[in-house]
Amino acid sequence: MGHAWLGLADEYSYGSNGSDTGRKKNCVSKEYLTKLPWQDLIDAGRVPATPTMSCVYNNWYRATPSCLMLTLYEHKLCGWCQEVGTLTLYDTPTFSITYPSCPLRDETALVEAGGEIRLHTNHRMVATGNMTVRWDLLEPGTDVVKETLCEGADGLCTDILVP
Repeated sequence: MGHAWLGLADEYSYGSNGSDTGRKKNCVSKEYLTKLPWQDLIDAGRVPATPTMSCVYNNWYRATPSCLMLTLYEHKLCGWCQEVGTLTLYDTPTFSITYPSCPLRDETALVEAGGEIRLHTNHRMVATGNMTVRWDLLEPGTDVVKETLCEGADGLCTDILVP
């Protein structure tokens, strides 16, 4: 799946050095160390701030020290490869999404007093009719949020608890 569908490279070295320029979806050369494609995930704390050396080539870098693309003993893709998967899925002709992608279920949005939070949707979601979203703290002083999404003329609502 990682190779065929997502276009990801092996995150282990083939034992040789590569060019100092170039990149693959999940591996970058020294040229990209100042503009890492996964910088947003570093800023969000989803991948380490320091890339790990040895990705396809001895002198190329990957986002994390462990990933399914590095060894089959890992049980899941790292945060960056997951993001590549999401973007690949939504970049197919049958989907449409703009970056950044939707937060994962286990992600938490922290909003300071007076701050704001935004919901980004694709055109297919808003094309169904009216849509409203409401976030409410379940109890004052807690950090558990109930998100209510109502869409369409019938006002069908879905409640989602976000811890």
